[in-house]
Amino acid sequence: MKARTINKLLLKKGYILADILLLFEGYLNGNYNLSLSEDIDFEDERVEKMFYLLDKKYPPCYLSGYVLVRGLKVFVNENTLIPRTETTDFVTGYLKENYDFNNKDVLDLCTGSGIISLLIKRYFPQCNICGSDISLKALDTAKRSASFNSLDIDFICSDFLNDIDKKFSFIICNPPYIESGNKEVDADYEPELALFSGEDGLDSYRKIFSSLSSHLYDDGIAFFEIETSNYQRVKELAENSLKNYRIDVYFDVEKKERYLILSRY
Repeated sequence: MKARTINKLLLKKGYILADILLLFEGYLNGNYNLSLSEDIDFEDERVEKMFYLLDKKYPPCYLSGYVLVRGLKVFVNENTLIPRTETTDFVTGYLKENYDFNNKDVLDLCTGSGIISLLIKRYFPQCNICGSDISLKALDTAKRSASFNSLDIDFICSDFLNDIDKKFSFIICNPPYIESGNKEVDADYEPELALFSGEDGLDSYRKIFSSLSSHLYDDGIAFFEIETSNYQRVKELAENSLKNYRIDVYFDVEKKERYLILSRY
């Protein structure tokens, strides 16, 4: 199938240019602009497979095998969540502008694709950052991204904080936080392990809060991504589980509660 025909079909299906670029360059292995200008002919079988999967709502970035985020090539697959704008905006906006991670010990808990670790190490090259996850396959993917982008990040396999034996100045965590059985989640191909957290969506917070203080320096700060609808319950859980902590909330660009900020004192 010719490149211009593929491009027209993708546009007709409503795909944005960023996704089309990923499909051409990551899946079809062709330069987008050159392919269109010369109207290159791509193998029909491969193109048909692409459209078949796209019609099944398969994410374009899983087909390409990567996403581009703030100048970083981040590898993704069905073992990792697809980086969300809310997560990257929190790191590149709020954290980058309000904290200095250089020469600090930092933990990216539930690292998944490694997007948080990658961005922090890029902006704060002197920080000592570790990304942890219970999924070895997710860790392999994150390690690949760190290597490709020449970023020195340590990775460790851990069930939340259970297998980590050191303290940190900062802990950033995007844990599973969706109620089991939630039918409104549009993430059919993403790993359930990274999405769901018990009947009320709070199991991950319960496990982490129970040992948070033993992994955070006395003046340390922890940041937890939350689901807006669960904000009050996560806040109450933190208040009941953690003593001598100041609890603040970060609102995203849509003015929704997006991160709980726990500061030790």
